[in-house]
Amino acid sequence: MIEGLLFAHVVALIAVYRLLSGRIGRVLALTWLSYMTIFTVLKPVLLYYYDLYYPYSTNDAGAVESLLAGSLMFLGVLWVAVRFFGDRAPPALAMRIYDFDGISIRGVVGAFLVLMLVSFGGSTLKFNSPTYMFSLVDAFEASMNLANGSWYLNYIAEILFYGLLMVVACSYWRFKMTKSLAIVLGTILLTYFWTKMSSRTGALVVIVGWMSCYFSVERQRRINIFWLGVAGYLMLILLYVGNLVRTGNAGNLSLDTAIFGAVFAAASDLSPVDNATLMYSEMWQHDPTWFLYLLGSITPTVLLPSSLFPFKIPADKDAELTRIFFPGGADTAFYHEGSTLTFTVPATGYADAGYLGVFVACVLYAMIMCWYIWLFRNGSRSTRFLAGYLIVVHTVGYRLSIETLLVAFYSSMMFFVFTRRLALFFGSWSAAVQPAPRRIDLA
Repeated sequence: MIEGLLFAHVVALIAVYRLLSGRIGRVLALTWLSYMTIFTVLKPVLLYYYDLYYPYSTNDAGAVESLLAGSLMFLGVLWVAVRFFGDRAPPALAMRIYDFDGISIRGVVGAFLVLMLVSFGGSTLKFNSPTYMFSLVDAFEASMNLANGSWYLNYIAEILFYGLLMVVACSYWRFKMTKSLAIVLGTILLTYFWTKMSSRTGALVVIVGWMSCYFSVERQRRINIFWLGVAGYLMLILLYVGNLVRTGNAGNLSLDTAIFGAVFAAASDLSPVDNATLMYSEMWQHDPTWFLYLLGSITPTVLLPSSLFPFKIPADKDAELTRIFFPGGADTAFYHEGSTLTFTVPATGYADAGYLGVFVACVLYAMIMCWYIWLFRNGSRSTRFLAGYLIVVHTVGYRLSIETLLVAFYSSMMFFVFTRRLALFFGSWSAAVQPAPRRIDLA
């Protein structure tokens, strides 16, 4: 049974990859294929056949079969959505939200500086220090300390990341490759230094989004897969190094730990599959969540701070599932103290209403993916970059709950609207204060 499910996964992965490759290019499609193959095939194989899983989880055949059935449903729903709905055009309003093409350089610079000031204020509150940039503080712990009603401060502290996306979206197509890449890397470093971002993946995903847009579809087809794999491993190393810096353990860095530690860190990032297996194995012992958290996240009201609106429906399903399965908190032998565990999109759907919940979660995931594909295929140059970035983020979001991805969908839209309006204001203001050109009389 398990062998048949694994074979079906390979067929489904190839089928979805072929659809995506023809719509969003090889770079993004290969990124999706690599990530999903690791999560839906490689990790279950290691878990079931080689006993590589966390001690609190299980590799019972029934649980693994349920795990594979859920992820196969996920791939099937995604194939249907991309095949029949992936070629449509987005609404005109959506095109404007993500379109930064007409913004002047002065507008971009002005908006970026304002976002730096806003981010500085939020980060000062988050870390309780105006000199947070120069101290070895644990950004993850600082973020988790805001979980009880003040989580919105994380968004304020890291709002500069949307400035980073704006800079890349407005500049990548204006310059040759070397200068364009230098702008991307320089802005990433500045943003990471300024915000001490608790997320170690977002900034590096920008590079994948840049590659997906800078190289034409024809050029992407000629990219050597070996060198693409090397680039991917280098990104893993950067992720590992960034995580050590994020947690204040930069002093433990060495060449050996950077090169080989990245492998073990990547393996630990597959823990949502272990958690999902535990979910399928033991959820029958607990009450279903009955779509309560989905109801709390399905509309933009999910962005309202719970500290200001304490009666709104909760949306943090991952935190609730962590409490259900680990009432004493996640084991600190494997996770940072206070960690909220994740269970993958299909498994968190299973917590709602069994496989009906899996189907609902997969449909919503596929709808959001199609939205980003529409933007990528029909948008301007800046819109294509932002859509490429969001496609990769959504791909990585498989490890999360659909509720978390809905929050990301609405919050990114809100911040893009804010950033775009800010850049337009500074662009029009700078044009208004420009002195009129002197009239030259040639008579």
